[in-house]
Amino acid sequence: MSLVPAERGITTLAPRVVEKVAAHAAGEVGQVFGLSRTLAGRSLGAERVRAEADLDGHVAVLRLDLGASFPAPLIQLTRTVREHVTSTVQTLCGLHVDHIDVTVAALQHPSAERKRVM
Repeated sequence: MSLVPAERGITTLAPRVVEKVAAHAAGEVGQVFGLSRTLAGRSLGAERVRAEADLDGHVAVLRLDLGASFPAPLIQLTRTVREHVTSTVQTLCGLHVDHIDVTVAALQHPSAERKRVM
């Protein structure tokens, strides 16, 4: 028995799901790294790209906070991030991405070693 689309119901995605898809997709781009969350100078959990999503029907507006390797051509890097995240969100979530605001919140030289406080 095959139902017509109108009789099958609808699928609704929570903004948090779209945020996780977008953050993961941004992290797949070379020269991009996540940001650590800190409280009182102590790191909390893994480093991640931070994402926020506003949804209006089938349209998404995204905001990303991420780190980039230095030196990197930031305009090209953010363009690549936008293209990859847009493609991934459209494919996996079925949403139209209206626009993506990207904030490069940290730069790190590839040879810089992450210091750990013990």
